[in-house]
Amino acid sequence: MNVITIAQSKGGVGKSTLATNLACSAIRDGKQAVIVELDRQGTVSNWAERRNHKPPAVIYTSGVKLVRVLEEAETAGADIIFIDLPGTHNPSAVWAIRAADFVLIPSRPYVADIEASELTVLTAADEGKASAFALTFAAGTAPETKSARKGLESEGVEVAPGTIRYHKIFAMADEKGLCVGEMDAKSPAAKDVTQLWRWLKGRLKETGK
Repeated sequence: MNVITIAQSKGGVGKSTLATNLACSAIRDGKQAVIVELDRQGTVSNWAERRNHKPPAVIYTSGVKLVRVLEEAETAGADIIFIDLPGTHNPSAVWAIRAADFVLIPSRPYVADIEASELTVLTAADEGKASAFALTFAAGTAPETKSARKGLESEGVEVAPGTIRYHKIFAMADEKGLCVGEMDAKSPAAKDVTQLWRWLKGRLKETGK
């Protein structure tokens, strides 16, 4: 079983959006995907309610119960777990990073967002976890996106290819309890998610997972 922790100390960068849409991509690939939500806002749990709990399964829990929840999910046959964290750095974030095979750090390509990621990056390094940024909610060709990618890579930080660009369909799908690929598999948003998922699968293979 693979565990992907989606972590970032700043809110509004797309953690829950990535969790739901990447989990749907995994399911389309024949995986039994589960989302474990540690965010008290319950964004993903509410999304699961709107889709009448159609897969992926969503488990709402606390950090202290995380290890047991992951063990139970693996016993139940889960192939891949996406852990969705709140927009803060607390003990739950550390535990979720420690449990991960890979840490995905969503960030808009702006200084405030990237600076807020520092603790996440350092924690992943301290725990010996492979990690990478996923740039979100900006035009892939925008100057700030290119500058953010270049700056991060110059510091030796890995950045996933492509950008999860801002598209209204993300909000529209969320309102219906859907993923963007379920609403329109040919949409630019669905293509962005698919590109990230395919890259993420490759990174897991490279790390021996």
